[in-house]
Amino acid sequence: MVKPKEKVAHVYEAKLLSKGSSRRLKSRDWNRTLREFKEEYPLKERKLNGVLYDPIEVNGTYLLGVHKPVDGSFMTQLDESSASVKDLMMDDEEEGNAYYSSAVLFSETKHIFMIASGGTSAPQANALEPFLQHFFPGAESEYWKVGPYMDRPQIDRLREAKGLVSFSSRFSTHRDLFSLDEPSEGPAGYADRIADAVGQDVEIEIKIKLPKEARGQQTMRKFLNLVTGDLKRTITEKSKTRAEAVIDEELTEELSLVAHKMATKFELNAVGPERRLYSDLLNGLVEISPEINQRIRELEQG
Repeated sequence: MVKPKEKVAHVYEAKLLSKGSSRRLKSRDWNRTLREFKEEYPLKERKLNGVLYDPIEVNGTYLLGVHKPVDGSFMTQLDESSASVKDLMMDDEEEGNAYYSSAVLFSETKHIFMIASGGTSAPQANALEPFLQHFFPGAESEYWKVGPYMDRPQIDRLREAKGLVSFSSRFSTHRDLFSLDEPSEGPAGYADRIADAVGQDVEIEIKIKLPKEARGQQTMRKFLNLVTGDLKRTITEKSKTRAEAVIDEELTEELSLVAHKMATKFELNAVGPERRLYSDLLNGLVEISPEINQRIRELEQG
């Protein structure tokens, strides 16, 4: 049996920029907008700089396919008759029939969207900028700019947990005037003792994980208390602090304790050991969209 592979849907937002200021527009009815876009513009008019923008319907939901032609430059192929690798000779017509593809699904909020890329050569999130600029321009002198949509730290979620399974972070023992006299019994305290022994501040990269046989309720609760008392020291902008917390008796959840780019994983159907289909990206985005839309609403409502 072939094990399903995972893809990641990254979340971005498009804003209108002008002379250092930015403007967020309300969301469109993208189902209607993309349907009308496909009806209004013939296929050849949906190409910008060689990239094809093609709306597609999946179970009543319209997504936007973004397709970049395959460039045959420097590509090779196996010639079995001569048992050698030779130049891949693609003519213009062949190049126009093969694409690297990504799938885009707009959220219900602002111009926030999810994108699942078919690979490193496929169009990325910034491919939405010329599409929006050409077909949905803002006011004069405004231009569209795409950037990651940030999820907020999940510190409150950690504090509400029943215990902790693992914790990882990167931080410095350097302390400011407000933390010099704050003793620590947690990870920061151990790091301070190393710095004292060395005689200099040190950079710490740490990962603590309870073995499965040691994950009793009392132990996991003590671990949580130890870590939460240190969060001011162990969480910084670049610390990438993460924790696997016990939410209830059977559920654990991996939490990011710093602001981070929103993304969600989904499984691809296993068609074969290597074969992956573009339709898997489309179906995957539709399946996870309720979860992402709900999280976006929570963030926007504060």
